[in-house]
Amino acid sequence: MIQPAGGADREQRVNKTGKVSPCFRARRGHPRLAVGTARAQFGMNICMSDPFTASWKDDTLRSHLALGSDKCVSYLPIRTVEVHLKLSLPEYLAMIEKAGHRGLVLGPDCCRVNSGAVYAFSERDLEALLHANRDLLARGGWPDKPEAFVRRVAAEWVEEGEVQDVIRRAFGDDTNASHPEG
Repeated sequence: MIQPAGGADREQRVNKTGKVSPCFRARRGHPRLAVGTARAQFGMNICMSDPFTASWKDDTLRSHLALGSDKCVSYLPIRTVEVHLKLSLPEYLAMIEKAGHRGLVLGPDCCRVNSGAVYAFSERDLEALLHANRDLLARGGWPDKPEAFVRRVAAEWVEEGEVQDVIRRAFGDDTNASHPEG
């Protein structure tokens, strides 16, 4: 059941059978979260005990595993993978690899996500994007190798600028990016 977003990130709700079910409030406002599920973009509460859950899970997984030249990096918080998608980290990593991508698990000490995060990336497509922007990345002191780039993106907040444009394109959000000429 979807409820308009309220104040708290977590809340409890009594369902029709009288049981209390946890609800997940997808937060808005974080640029990298904006490339997450469509439901997260609308800031809705998603009760994980409803029939909608299976569809949400399928949509979320599809969105985060559909990587290519238009979106070569995606991530999910570890908490989302384990609690809401009800997958172990090895299960989710296997799904990433089966889709032909690389997975990287980073704990909260290595990334800006409180629970840590699992990053999925299309190595070939990310490498092409980084190669096309290698001079720009070098000027900013950024790595041009896929895994090193993902690790740095995970660990560091980047203000507006050319490097953030590359990050946005990597995550499939190039609405404000200025593409390199040539």
